[in-house]
Amino acid sequence: MTQDGSGKPLKVYVCGPLSADNQRETDANVAIAKRVSLELMEKGHAPFCPHLAVYYNSDRTYEQWMAYDDVWLQQCEALFYIGPSKGADIELARAKELGLQIFHELKEVPDMRGGTDVG
Repeated sequence: MTQDGSGKPLKVYVCGPLSADNQRETDANVAIAKRVSLELMEKGHAPFCPHLAVYYNSDRTYEQWMAYDDVWLQQCEALFYIGPSKGADIELARAKELGLQIFHELKEVPDMRGGTDVG
């Protein structure tokens, strides 16, 4: 059941490390976020994965990206926290401010496949 008891699919913000010391580690972080996003979709939810913005090849600043991400975070009902990083911890704190449901493990996320499926 969802936090509000509605049993409807959740819009879930996927939150975790992105930047790393080298491209291989950044790619690994993106791969983890993509896997989590796909698992959330399989459970019938609608994830937002900000990690995919690496493919924009943009010269936006860190602050601009965080502001962009916050707009999406405010549209979500839940946050999936993969693990700590500077940005992920800021987003986790913001999600708590917004009163979002917080998940740390996929097994905590309700399976909506028996109900309305957005995937």
